[in-house]
Amino acid sequence: IPAFMKVAMAAVSMSAAQAQGNGFLGLADRIVFNRDNLIGEAKKEVLKMVDDGYIPPARQGLIVMGDAGQGMVNAELFNMLNGKFMSDHDAFLAKRIAYVMSGGDVKVGSAVDEDTILKLERDAFVDFCKEEKTIARIDHMLKTGRPLRN
Repeated sequence: IPAFMKVAMAAVSMSAAQAQGNGFLGLADRIVFNRDNLIGEAKKEVLKMVDDGYIPPARQGLIVMGDAGQGMVNAELFNMLNGKFMSDHDAFLAKRIAYVMSGGDVKVGSAVDEDTILKLERDAFVDFCKEEKTIARIDHMLKTGRPLRN
């Protein structure tokens, strides 16, 4: 639930160290301090992986929390909404994100393939983009680099 809430509440990391603290980066993840070097360093990393014989892992089903996970998130959202820690629109978005991350209409412990999750994500994003408040949030984030709480 804590990791989900960071995603749902649009937690933004202002530095690599903060991203590690938020759980978005692991301690072993490589950090490039100069933004201008990101593409070049990424290319070097990929070429090294190819030279080392990297083979991507076989696709596996993702074990998801299903309807039970959605229930836990919805209970947390209810508390946050009633405590005025989030707006109605935050809750609307978070419920849909929970639906996607938990695999949709499946039971707890179900294995869901990556394509299913990606379709749920695309459908949710398209629906979000039809919402005026979401459009305002996207516009604000692009202009300021910070989330809008509306």
